[in-house]
Amino acid sequence: MNFYSIALKAEAKPLIEEFKLKKSSNSLFEIYENSDTKLIITGMGVINSSIATTYLLTKYTISPHDNITNIGIAGCSFKANIGECFYINKVICYDSKSIELLPKKEDKIYKKLTSFSTPQDDKTIVKNSLIDMEACGFIKSAKKFIDKENITIIKVVSDFVDDSIPSHESICKIIKKIL
Repeated sequence: MNFYSIALKAEAKPLIEEFKLKKSSNSLFEIYENSDTKLIITGMGVINSSIATTYLLTKYTISPHDNITNIGIAGCSFKANIGECFYINKVICYDSKSIELLPKKEDKIYKKLTSFSTPQDDKTIVKNSLIDMEACGFIKSAKKFIDKENITIIKVVSDFVDDSIPSHESICKIIKKIL
C-alpha cells in the first residue's frame, strides 16, 4: 500500500488527480483513496501532521513494508529555483532540537530540512536548509508504523523564507510539475 501525508489541499490536488483518488466518507480528516493508495490532508503544522499521519496509519491495515510519503512545498535558504525538487534525508526538528535521519535511496538529490512549529521569514535562522512546518511531525509518527527505508519526504521550493505566500494555483502547478 502507498500512503501520502500532505499538508495542503493545493499540494494534494495533483496527486488526487494523477492517482484518480476518490474522497473517503466517514473520516475525521479529508482522505482520498483507491485500492492501493491512501492520501490524507493534514493541515499545516507539526502537530496536525503528526496527528493526521497517525490517524491514517491506524485507520487501515498496514504492514511495516508499506510506503508512506510526505510531499509538499518548502522555503529555501540556499540558492535554488522555485519548483526545484529535493528528497530529504535529514530532518532537524527545530523546537525539540532533535534530528531524524532517513536512508538515502538511489541517485536522488538529497538535502536537509529544518521543521518549525511556526512560520518563518528569517533565512538567517538556518543556513543551507529547506524549511517547512510538517516534516518533523510526519516522520516521528510514520517511523512508529513503517520501516524507515519505506518513508520518503519530498519537498519542492516555493519561496526563499520571506513573507511571500504562494498562491493555491502556483502550489498546484509546482507539485504537478514534479509528478
